[in-house]
Amino acid sequence: VKPQAKADNSLAIPSSSVNNSATAVEYYSQGSAKYDALNYEGAIVEYTKAINQNGIYWEAYLWRAHALYAIAKYNEAMADYNKVLELSPGESQA
Repeated sequence: VKPQAKADNSLAIPSSSVNNSATAVEYYSQGSAKYDALNYEGAIVEYTKAINQNGIYWEAYLWRAHALYAIAKYNEAMADYNKVLELSPGESQA
């Protein structure tokens, strides 16, 4: 769900994004549980679902990058780390 520009050029976040964010948090939590269980492929699936629900969820990008790195998908991990830096420029874990 993309924000809509208002007449004053500020952004209005559609109310449906609140529901999507709650779902993104649930997917993120499921991904974290799988990551902790060393199920990196499963974690990647869940983090991707979180990202699909909330494209600015930098924590999901960060932990998906860690999971990708753990299974030697270095180029994909680097793309996610770069996205983290784009979304959260001061993030030192990326």
